[in-house]
Amino acid sequence: MKTVLLFLFVLALGGFYGFTHIPQMAASYDQSIDADEGSLDTLKNDAQTMDEKAFNAKYSDFLHKREIAGAIEFVLSDAAILGTSKHAVERYAGTPLEKSNDYATLLYRYGQAVDNAGDFRGAYPIYRRYETLFPSGEFFGVTHRAVTQMQINHGLQDATTN
Repeated sequence: MKTVLLFLFVLALGGFYGFTHIPQMAASYDQSIDADEGSLDTLKNDAQTMDEKAFNAKYSDFLHKREIAGAIEFVLSDAAILGTSKHAVERYAGTPLEKSNDYATLLYRYGQAVDNAGDFRGAYPIYRRYETLFPSGEFFGVTHRAVTQMQINHGLQDATTN
């Protein structure tokens, strides 16, 4: 009986440690993906010099790993998803992977995490970017409603319409 209680205590401590350190663990995992993938300069150079199919073949697995990690982080910690998705969204912007479903999901989750933090001015351009890039995307209806609500409730508008 004592062994079972000790095991449960250690398990609870491990769970507590894990939940309190999710952002740090997420950042560490993100850095390990960066190390495997290569430098940002190399990625951007490859985006300019490689054809789309070759670029996607080389880098899509890395983006997919970030999307999977983001799915877990999204459930567990807004702080973790903010860091991971912001990093991935910025990293793959302007590359052929910007059109992928994994990018769309990370962009949406990034906007939602910023929105959940109460930063409507920060979430608004992220949602608008999602609407522009993915007009028939999985989260278009949600982002469009969020944009409409931000326009009505907070007076936010696109820079070109002011």
